[in-house]
Amino acid sequence: IDHDGDPDTDSVTFTLTGSGFDEDGDELSYSWTDSEDNELCTTASCDVTENGAGSYLYILSVTDPYDDTTASDDVTVTVEEEPNADPEIVFSDDLVVEYMLPHDGVPGGCMDIELACAVSDPDNDELSCMWTDGDGNVLCNTLECNVEVCGAGDYEYTLTCTDPYGASESDSVDITVNPEPNEAPVADAGD
Repeated sequence: IDHDGDPDTDSVTFTLTGSGFDEDGDELSYSWTDSEDNELCTTASCDVTENGAGSYLYILSVTDPYDDTTASDDVTVTVEEEPNADPEIVFSDDLVVEYMLPHDGVPGGCMDIELACAVSDPDNDELSCMWTDGDGNVLCNTLECNVEVCGAGDYEYTLTCTDPYGASESDSVDITVNPEPNEAPVADAGD
């Protein structure tokens, strides 16, 4: 089954080709049937469409018109599953993983940071992506995600991308937020 980006389309069409021989040179009749004895066609070549991966058995019967003698042979066709590769997550080389809270005159505080990275899929499938925090809370369902962090500390964020076939890839980035800088006050009591 060819990869087409849609896991719900799994049909494949192929041609069964057989032949028969009669020593008397009589014209033979042909019949292709499946494993459930359903007649598929009455020619030596037969186009067949199947849905889904698996092994399919087909029987070619050749009949002589003089004495209704029939010879049969079978063939098994194996249909492989549709190939699918996992998505790939690539964090940007210039992704800053260390931040400093801005000095605003109030100890502590919050700041916004942007989470972003590149993703790809070897099959060029459309991906759905989700950012979560270290507690598993969903933050965004996009590749770029703005989050607010409050207070200095270490934060972990995970990006998970999934293709339509359910194959997924996850990767995490650790962000360190340093406390805001603060210079010690200077006291001058005069001379």
